[in-house]
Amino acid sequence: MDNQLIKNLSWEASSKIIVQLMSLGNALVMTKLLTPEDYGIFGVLLTVFMVFSILQDLSLNEAYIQFGKPSEKLLNTVFWSLGFLGIVFFVLFNLLSFIFGIFNLIEYHVHYYIFLSFLLILAGFGRGVRMYAIVQSNFKAIAISDGLSIVISLPIGILMAYNGLGVYSLIIQFILKYSLQHFILWFKLKWLPRFIFDFQEIQNLRKFSTQRTLQKVSDHVFDNFDVIVLQYIHPVSTVGSYVKAKSFANQGSSTFSQLFQQVIFRYSSSKEEFEKRNIYYLLLLICILTLPLAIFFNFYGAQLFTYLFSSRWSFSGELFSLLSIIIFLQPLIFNLETTLNGLNKVKEVLLANFFTKVLIVLGMISLFFISINRFILIYLTSKLIQLLILCMLFYKIDLTNEK
Repeated sequence: MDNQLIKNLSWEASSKIIVQLMSLGNALVMTKLLTPEDYGIFGVLLTVFMVFSILQDLSLNEAYIQFGKPSEKLLNTVFWSLGFLGIVFFVLFNLLSFIFGIFNLIEYHVHYYIFLSFLLILAGFGRGVRMYAIVQSNFKAIAISDGLSIVISLPIGILMAYNGLGVYSLIIQFILKYSLQHFILWFKLKWLPRFIFDFQEIQNLRKFSTQRTLQKVSDHVFDNFDVIVLQYIHPVSTVGSYVKAKSFANQGSSTFSQLFQQVIFRYSSSKEEFEKRNIYYLLLLICILTLPLAIFFNFYGAQLFTYLFSSRWSFSGELFSLLSIIIFLQPLIFNLETTLNGLNKVKEVLLANFFTKVLIVLGMISLFFISINRFILIYLTSKLIQLLILCMLFYKIDLTNEK
């Protein structure tokens, strides 16, 4: 690997490890202070919110990074587009959540949704700043902003949970974490965008952004719709146990999924510098790091949960021991998708997702007739199939004629 790539990987990996370790410590403390019911409510709330969060940028920031060598005019146009979309989705989120609440399509808690909705506006402009930092390969600034935001937000959430504020402590902690990331990064970059907007400039990004947005939304909906389905079948305490088990499994997988995400996307977008062997090395490293953890938690996850959080979380521990296989599968899937998207193979990734999501849909339907444990086995099978398809897609890529 070249020195610049190693330097960028080092900054991103070190920041992600620190952030995830702190997040894990926070999760351990918050689980002791809160109840399965709190996590059940927050899990449903966050599932709905994240659909809007994914949609709001229309993947324009990723399309800009992937575009190659875009102009200053395009940079500013995308920045103001992201800010405008944040305001639009702020309004839509409040309106639709109110309507869904009236018809009992979701469990409606007006204050929770209002609090979260303001993050859409902040994220709109913040993603533009983060996009600029990635294009400039300023991963040091990103690492500092991510680290400081979590150092400030986590103690505040823990203090609120300790004082019995329940779901509010989770919401405020979530808002502070992501809003501070944007503010600190903007302060570090000292970048002032120019007020330039040319709609024609973003037409070249439309194809990539549309396909990428469809991919992200389908991923999120199919990976989290089980929480929405469960709330119609089981009491909120059971939903909360499942949410917490899945949260710990996802936190473990995201630690390794996101270690190199931004660097890999930037690297694979620069086709003249791209070498497949570097990705093979990274995937091998991820396997070495994740497989032992997944095996350990599969055998001892249930006992660990009961030991750390008391017997009221025992069912959550059983589910976590099954879901822990995701710690191995998901980072490989995520980094292969990131690489393929950077190589502008979004359509192929989208098609791969479509076929593997069929099993997840069947699993969600079967939740009405089978246990949660059996649904998890169907879910893991679909992830394994998705990984195999992505491996074949990446293996067949030949960029010799594109460089």
